[in-house]
Parts: sequence; structure tokens; C-alpha cells
Amino acid sequence: MTIGRSRCYRVLAAAVCVLIGGPLEQAAARGYASAQGGGPAARSDAGSLGYDYLESAPGGSVSHDSNLFQVSGLLTSPQSDTLGTGYIGLCLDDPYSWQRVQPDATATGYRIDRSSCRDFDGFDYRAPLRWRLGPRVSGSLKASRAQTLFQDPLSNQRSTRTIENYGIDVDGWIADGWHVLAGLAHFSSTGENSAFQDSSDYQQDNLDAGVKYLSTTGSDIAILWRKIERDQDDRLLNNVNVPSTEVYRQDETELRGTWIISAESTLTGRVTYVDRRYDLSPPHDFSGSAGKIGFSWRPTSKIDLRLSAVRAIEPWKSLSSTYRASHNFVIAPTWQATDEISVSAGVRRTYDDFPSAEAGVPNREDKIDHAVLSAKWRPMRNLTVNATAFREQRSANVPLVDDSATVGTIDAEFSFF
Repeated sequence: MTIGRSRCYRVLAAAVCVLIGGPLEQAAARGYASAQGGGPAARSDAGSLGYDYLESAPGGSVSHDSNLFQVSGLLTSPQSDTLGTGYIGLCLDDPYSWQRVQPDATATGYRIDRSSCRDFDGFDYRAPLRWRLGPRVSGSLKASRAQTLFQDPLSNQRSTRTIENYGIDVDGWIADGWHVLAGLAHFSSTGENSAFQDSSDYQQDNLDAGVKYLSTTGSDIAILWRKIERDQDDRLLNNVNVPSTEVYRQDETELRGTWIISAESTLTGRVTYVDRRYDLSPPHDFSGSAGKIGFSWRPTSKIDLRLSAVRAIEPWKSLSSTYRASHNFVIAPTWQATDEISVSAGVRRTYDDFPSAEAGVPNREDKIDHAVLSAKWRPMRNLTVNATAFREQRSANVPLVDDSATVGTIDAEFSFF
């Protein structure tokens, strides 16, 4: 890899030594993906213990899914199942001079009623350090770990994937509202029983650079350049080593901004051009535009409305398509009925287009409707109860893809310090 993983490690290690090693000068889907079943919802004052905040949050949830594996039902009958989780989280917020350490960690146990072979215990963490060197240079050091459960209806073996991320970003104030931005990150993904997954283990390095203008009102506009390099391990299938075709280089150019329209409303947006090139499989190369526009409006202290439209472009491997263009439109209102009760809803329509690379083969087109309704109740200061129900339905112009599912979840969390 041309960025060089060893160089990435050296830069991160040097940054840690500089930022932590001495005194610093004074001067922010579907729901089974992460092992972090929850986290501290409201922080408590723990100054008497030597920290600004220190909180522990045990909790649990029960979900019922009418179509756990999201199958069409034509070849395999949809399997409903009940998922129970229990978790314990710990959150710390400790300032030192102009620096701030905000780690949190969560251990979660997953138990699936009819698919107990997939039960697993996960551990997630985030450990950001927000730092500042004088009045002009600031940034953060980041480390995180997340575990996901891979669901395969054809296999009775449990298969999990662990993703780790380490990085540093820097914001340097030049003059007036002008800032220079830089970032470096390293990702790794490892799987348990990865032969049953659609992706083998990989390592990825990201390098970012950019310029931002920040106005006195809080609005900003920035242009960023990003380089991504990914190296994926070969896969072992039926004792045969299969070379990976997922080694690629990706260049992105992004324009993004935030407009503070008023105290009640904010408009955000970004436009990104993506160009991906595969080292070992050039026919899978693709390029195109992506973007997002979002609007948030809070007309009163009890009502919050969020609207967004997103276009994403991402790889898709099939006999006729090399990438997928996805368009999402979301409306999500929230009503704070009382100090203890809030109700939120969301409606999302997604159009997925899979451009065909084969002459005479029509494009695959999917339409997905997603509706969710949730209520949060806080009967006492340290206890939060949530109830959520959502319905998702997919229809497509090709066979064996249509599916639908209804999921209901109830969870409770108790926090203390």
C-alpha cells in the first residue's frame, strides 16, 4: 500500500507521545448490528470522585423480528425469532487543562431464542481524546472497537466481525475564519468463521486534508480531499486459498457546509465525488457522485423535525453490476409530550439502482419503505424505558429479492454513578 501501514502506525505513535507524554500548553437499521446494546443516556455529576462525569448504565432489551434473515420467502420460509440482550456500560468524561478524555465501554450479551447457536457476548468501546495546543491548534485522538453478528440463514454457525479504528485529526486556525484540516485513520476488520461471510479480513488506511471557513455565526463551508487504500486478506474456502479481489484505491473530493439559518433551524449539505480503482479486478472499477442535504427545525421546545435526502454510491458484486446507487428520503419528527415522555416517528423511502455492465441486461431496481414509531419514558431520574416498532418492505424488478419484516423492541436502562 502506498500510504504505508507502518508509516501510519509511526505517525499515530508519535502523535500519542507528543499529546500525552508531557504537560500541554493551556489556551466535540436494523438494530442488531453493534454489540453496544446501549450506553449512558444522561450523565450525572461525579465531581466528588475526581471526574466531571462517571456513569455506569446497566440495561437490557427484548426484540421480536418477523423475518430475521430478510429472505423473500420464495425459496426459504421467513424465520421469526426473539432476541434478548443485556448490557453494562461505563462512561467517563475527564477534563485536564484544555484536554478532555471521554472513554466509554459496553459489554453486551446476545441471546437468540430459536437460533441459540448464534448467541454471543460482545465488547465495544470508544476512547476519544480531545486535545488543544494553544489557541490555534486542536484536534482529537480516536480509538474504537465494535462487534457485529453476521446472520446467514444457510449456516448454523455463529459468525461475528470485529472492527477497530485508530486515528488522529487536526484543525489549525490560520487567520480570521480560515482553518486547515488534516486526518489520518487506520481500520481493521477481522471475522470469526469468515468463510461464511461475504467479506474477508481487511485493513484500511485513510488520509484526509482540507480547508474550512468558519463564520462568526457558526456556519461553515469546507472542501476536503480524501485518499483511501484497502488491503484484504485471501479467503480459505473448502481448504482452497481464494485470492482477494478487494484491494483498491479510492480518491474522494468533498464540498460540505453548515448554514445556521436561525436559532431554530439549520441546513447541512455535502457533495462528494468518488473514484475507486481495484488493483486485481479492473472491471469492478466505478466512479460517481454522492451527497446529502439535511434540514432540522425546532419551532418550539417540544417539537423537533428533521428532513434529509441522501445519495450514496458503493460497491456491489453481481454478474451484471459493479456498484449500487442508493437514494434515501427521510422525514423524522419528535414530540416531547412531557418532561418524562417523548414520542418520535420516522418514514424513509429508498430507491436502489444497480447499473448493469452487461449489454442487454436491464438494471436491477429496488424500492424499500421503512416506517418506525418509538416512545421514551423516564419515570425516574435514573431509569429510561423505550418501546419501538418498525415495518420494512422491499420490492424489486428481479425475482427472489422482495422481503418484508416487522420488528418490535422494548428496552430499559438504569444509570448510576
